[in-house]
Amino acid sequence: GGAARLGGVEMFEPQAGDLTAPRPRMLLAFVAAIFHTHPGLVEQPAAPKAAKARRALRSNPSQAREEAALRMWMASLGLGLESLSSLYEDCRDGVAFLRLVDFIKPGTIDWSRVLLEPRSIYERVQNCNHAVRAARFLGLVVEGFSGKDLADGISMYILSMASQLMRAHVCLFLDELGLGEGDVLEWANCQVRRHDDAFE
Repeated sequence: GGAARLGGVEMFEPQAGDLTAPRPRMLLAFVAAIFHTHPGLVEQPAAPKAAKARRALRSNPSQAREEAALRMWMASLGLGLESLSSLYEDCRDGVAFLRLVDFIKPGTIDWSRVLLEPRSIYERVQNCNHAVRAARFLGLVVEGFSGKDLADGISMYILSMASQLMRAHVCLFLDELGLGEGDVLEWANCQVRRHDDAFE
């Protein structure tokens, strides 16, 4: 009856025994015919910038390693960022960046202005704009992108922001030890020379 007339498309009509008997090919053909005429799927809009960035990341192993290293650094700070699974997705709301800025320079963030659980793109952009302003206050180079770029999950800008925050944290840590960037550069050059000498 009804199945044969589904959507005006002529289909075979299974009998009750066809559905209860173990005839997997018959059932598969029936379901395929229904799905073909009534898929019930909504067409998705074109992929946003963040999805394109994720696809580009899969094709760039060095960027994937950098992203993983930055996530591990963030998780090691004990700021509640241990559960980050994707830097590009988990930093889009700006909260992670705000926590990092406040960790590097306590008191920088006015938490009464931060939406800890943003529900819309506008609230995410607001948080990300706040993070960009705070990063600029720390002396980071955040020219050329805005909070909207971070909220969109564009990998280049998220990596830039996270990398600069990590560098600021490491420089602060070295400063507390009485060391500077020159000391690190000298150490690295010694390591390279030692490595080169081992191969000669």
